[in-house]
This record gives sequence, C-alpha cells and structure tokens, in this order.
Amino acid sequence: MKKLLFSFLLISASICNATSLNAQVIHVQYKQTIAIPENIKNMTDIATRDFIIEEMQKQQAIFNLLTNNGIYGFTTNGISDEKFKIDGNGSVYINLNTSEKYSVKNIIDKPFLVKENLNAIEWNVTEETKEILGYKCNKATYGDTVAWFCSEIPIPFGPSGTFGLPGLILELQTNTDSYTAISISTENNNIDIVLNLDKSKAITRKEYAKIQKKKLKEFGVDSNGPGKGKPQVKVITM
Repeated sequence: MKKLLFSFLLISASICNATSLNAQVIHVQYKQTIAIPENIKNMTDIATRDFIIEEMQKQQAIFNLLTNNGIYGFTTNGISDEKFKIDGNGSVYINLNTSEKYSVKNIIDKPFLVKENLNAIEWNVTEETKEILGYKCNKATYGDTVAWFCSEIPIPFGPSGTFGLPGLILELQTNTDSYTAISISTENNNIDIVLNLDKSKAITRKEYAKIQKKKLKEFGVDSNGPGKGKPQVKVITM
C-alpha cells in the first residue's frame, strides 16, 4: 500500500493541468445514499425518531460537482444563466486561490454555513481497481472513508469537498453515506461558480459541533451512547 501526501501546490498544479487538458469545465453528477446511524435508529421516542429519519431521507439527492480555474462547487443546484450557485444542505464551495472552504450543514432542518481550513490529506492508495462509468478507478482510503478515483481525469476533487488524490473521485463511501457518479459531461469554461450565502455569517466547525450536540440532545439523541461521536443528522464531511 502506497501512502501519498498531496500538498496544496500539487493540488493547484493538478487543477491547472486539468484546465489545460480540458477546454471545458468538468461536470459530474452523483447519486447520494444516506445510512441511518444506529443511535438514531435506537431512539426511544418513536415519533421523534421517525421524524429525523424522514428528514434524513429527504436529504438524499442528486448532487452536481463542477470545477473551474481552482474553484470547486458541489450542490444539488443546476446551472442557470451561466452561474452555478452553491447553497443548500450538503453543499461545498472551495477556492484554492484563496484557500477558502465553506460547507452548508443542516441540523434537522436549519442550515449553517461552516468555514473550515484546507488541510492536506494523507491518502492510502491501494492496488485495487474497478470500473465506474467506463473509467478505471483506483481505491484509496482515509480513516473510515473509501474513495475510488480516476487518474485519467486529473482533477483532485470528489463529492462533499473531498480532495487531494491525483484524479477525480467517482465514488465515495463513508460510514454514514455514499456518493456514486452517474454521469460525466463538460460545460463551457465561462461558468461562474458562486457561493450563494453570506460569508460573514459563517461559523467554525467547532461552533457547529457545539450547536449540533445541543440541538440533538433536545431531540433525545444521546451523543455519549452507542455511536458516540457520530450523532449526526447530516454527515460532517472532511
């Protein structure tokens, strides 16, 4: 098993390389599947449990991923008037040129904009391969996360803000949800990827976790019981 550590310089270089190789913007669609955490399934308040599960299942959707000149967007929105607006639960906006990363995370049905640091990720790349949409993909792992990436498409991004591999991630699996690419196409390179939320109202991951713990406790979800550390109604991504 090879261990690869990709710096931001290498990531940026990959973006530039991808831009030069592709005159148009890469557009990938992913199907999302959410797994219900055990501590949600085991809630004693049946009505509240069913409400939370229903809300989680509503969040399952088709997501779109676009990259253009070092800017990455991941959301359920489509392209309208040459703009790709990033908002809605599970959306992620990354600007490598300014080292910004913003994620939209819901607690039950209330959205929060979370600002995070961009950190290099140490991926374990294996020799295992499989084919997705006709592309040969290699398997890589990071903790509980499994990614299948395609080096034929030299874009170091994937679903839900994952990045750092030498190719586009076509399938991503975590212990709480998964994303599988269902189509890959191209768009004109004048598409503008825009964060459609007020950056000044963004909170940190630590602040979000504190609010999340409080809100879930109000709904009877015990973060100290089975599944400790993973009481999410919506997955906290990388």
